[in-house]
Amino acid sequence: MKRFTDTSIWKKTWFQDLTPEYKTAWFYIKDNCDNVGVWDVNFKLASFQIGSDIDWKDFKEKCNGNIKEISSNKWWLVDFCSFQYGYLSEDSTSKPVLSYVSLLKKHTLWIDYQRGINAPKDKEKDKDKDKDKDKDKEDKDIKHKHGEYKHVLLTDEEYNKLKTELPDYERWIKELDEGIELKGYVYKSHYLAIKRWKNKEKEFTKDTPKHDRHVNPGEDDLMERLMKGGK
Repeated sequence: MKRFTDTSIWKKTWFQDLTPEYKTAWFYIKDNCDNVGVWDVNFKLASFQIGSDIDWKDFKEKCNGNIKEISSNKWWLVDFCSFQYGYLSEDSTSKPVLSYVSLLKKHTLWIDYQRGINAPKDKEKDKDKDKDKDKDKEDKDIKHKHGEYKHVLLTDEEYNKLKTELPDYERWIKELDEGIELKGYVYKSHYLAIKRWKNKEKEFTKDTPKHDRHVNPGEDDLMERLMKGGK
């Protein structure tokens, strides 16, 4: 009997953690189960054909919920049908599909199968949540335009920090906006540029005696000094 093989199983952590003997046991069950993934348990024969004594209880526990014990002598590969056939419907006109549905019902697994086939929807919800988180992060990183000429780019977080840290933040946004418009200054971060200018202004006013300050903060000469070397 030919069946599809999930080549991506080798990338799954739970499968990687299995011993070589346990990996062989997994494939043994997959190759010897019926058309809906139910294996008639025969530990003695399986161990003999695998060529190794298997701790079957430990093996099942390490299969990460992919094997369900439906009775003392039957195990079910939970995702077998969904992988081999995709969605199975009772309303299908396909004889093979209807035979799989009938066999699942015979094993009293039809409800379990339906629950399992709906699981990807939950995974999609998780993906949507991740997308929402990514979108929120992207929204936080969006830079908005400020100033008369709309040259100053700041995220909401950066703008709020300037408002908190600099009482005259509007003046600095105006100076940067006009500087870019008039002289084409280029900065990777307008937020850091403004903070750097503010620190330079403090140093300038601190180191220069009041009677030598021939310009007032905000005038072109001072701004030229503050901007110089700040590209």
